[in-house]
Amino acid sequence: MSSDRDFWISLSRPWQVCIEESWASFAAGSIPIGAAVVDGRGEIVAVGRNRTRETDIPPGQIANTQIAHAEINALAQIAHSGPGWAIYSAVEPCPMCAGAIYMGGIRQVYFAARDPYAGGTDLYGMTPYLRVKAMQVFGPYPDLEGALLVWQAAFFLMEEHRRLDSLIPAWERIMPDSVNLARRLVRQGFFVEAIESGRSAAEVLEVTRRELQK
Repeated sequence: MSSDRDFWISLSRPWQVCIEESWASFAAGSIPIGAAVVDGRGEIVAVGRNRTRETDIPPGQIANTQIAHAEINALAQIAHSGPGWAIYSAVEPCPMCAGAIYMGGIRQVYFAARDPYAGGTDLYGMTPYLRVKAMQVFGPYPDLEGALLVWQAAFFLMEEHRRLDSLIPAWERIMPDSVNLARRLVRQGFFVEAIESGRSAAEVLEVTRRELQK
């Protein structure tokens, strides 16, 4: 069986970037979601992450606002898109981001983990406008979903978010083991230690996946 380090190496660069940006968001106090846009050759042309809780604003992105989502920050950096362009996101895009992707001319969406509470990809095709351009949606990815949902649940548990009563049951319906692990790792102080010690996204993913497999 391949080690988790081998697993990280096996991931395509867009997925690695999504995970790296997700962990950067977590460490900075924003919701752990990262995104990457690739062109028709599969080259990364834009990267974004959630910055809803941050005041530093990189050029071409937004921060410190509820609309500073990962996909929005990635899309904001491209002036146009072309055939075969795609967006990768650690978590299923919300309705706002799903609409922005559609209007940005991108027709392929890849997401690693479902969002049973706020996911918006099922909106494609539901109105005359959203039926004009065919969208292709790929996800979730089982090898990543469980671990990334641990990060999502842990983030909201750590801050005792006001929507926990809605979020936790939604996550538990699809990935109860991920929610239970998130609770345990939060109690043990794992994420605080990982942030303070500067652990990389690959290292944190390795631990999360290994703990899920126990």
